[in-house]
Amino acid sequence: MTLLTIALLSSTAFVAGAVDAVAGGGGLIQIPALMLAGIPPHSVLGTNKCAMTLGTSVAAATFWKKGKVYLPIVAIGIGFTLVGSVLGGELVMMLSQATAAKVMIGLLPLGMVAVLMKRGGMPVKTDLSRMDRWIKIPLICLILGVYDGFFGPGTGTFLVLAFYMVCQRDLLESTANAKLFNLTSNIGASGVFLMHGQVIFSLAIPMAVTAMAGNYVGSQLAISKGQGLIRGCLIGVMCLLMMTMIARFVI
Repeated sequence: MTLLTIALLSSTAFVAGAVDAVAGGGGLIQIPALMLAGIPPHSVLGTNKCAMTLGTSVAAATFWKKGKVYLPIVAIGIGFTLVGSVLGGELVMMLSQATAAKVMIGLLPLGMVAVLMKRGGMPVKTDLSRMDRWIKIPLICLILGVYDGFFGPGTGTFLVLAFYMVCQRDLLESTANAKLFNLTSNIGASGVFLMHGQVIFSLAIPMAVTAMAGNYVGSQLAISKGQGLIRGCLIGVMCLLMMTMIARFVI
């Protein structure tokens, strides 16, 4: 890794962290950038996951301090999220590097759909039903934990949408809760990639520092309702990176 490459990827991590804190989907920026730098797919996932774990912790702490986290939902789903992320991480490690690259490119549009989906106008509940406690929340956390461990991009957005649309929770509360679950799944998946030696620390450490800064900025914007600008920038960056990746790895 040259210093220029490290500097560019660290700058990308700042943007990805800010975007992830506000709208989710920061991995849609960081993973393509790492792949374009020529890093093997498994190491892309491992390095990104470790860097984003520290970044997400800043956003989670910010929402927690602002009192936006709803603890009953976190208590129900955190174990399912952790188990799912470990299963997802082990699953992707079973794939060859070439297959993992194709799967990652194939899943990017799925993450993009999650980020682009509009949220608004949904009724909001202030309590949890038995269905929420015993079925909806455990399934949401387990399934998205597996997805996050296996791939990752868009997980935060999927979590927000699931809590908001399926469980009918407040949008800001859903965003705050999603950060706690995203942090949990990142920790679980990071452990798997670390055990398999798929983390490039010369990249992960500086990326983690800038991702933390980006998450702090993004979480402040989210609380002050700055989602529109960030999501608009995200759309443009994602489209550009998708076209570049397809040109390099598919055509």
